[in-house]
Amino acid sequence: MRSRLRVWHVALVVASAGCERGRGISGVGDSTFVAAMAQLHAIERDVRLDSAGKVAARRVALQERGLSPVQLERAARALAEDPDRAIRVWNRIDSATQKLSGPTHR
Repeated sequence: MRSRLRVWHVALVVASAGCERGRGISGVGDSTFVAAMAQLHAIERDVRLDSAGKVAARRVALQERGLSPVQLERAARALAEDPDRAIRVWNRIDSATQKLSGPTHR
């Protein structure tokens, strides 16, 4: 469980630097990566969920997209290799997160 949480945090930190449409990130499509990261961010911001609820929600969010924490981390690490692209991806993630997170989630 700690390793999953660590993977989540590593993916979030590495990805928090942003993506170009069309090109995949280490085997994960850009849109999938953006959607997954936005959903994970929204889950973290959701004040209605306790820690166990957040863990369960993160697991479901990844499963719905056919992703594992390892795949997400791999994509985030690959994204870190291209800082300009990472900024673009992060901007998309941030925009998508804001759409998912209503005022009650912040």
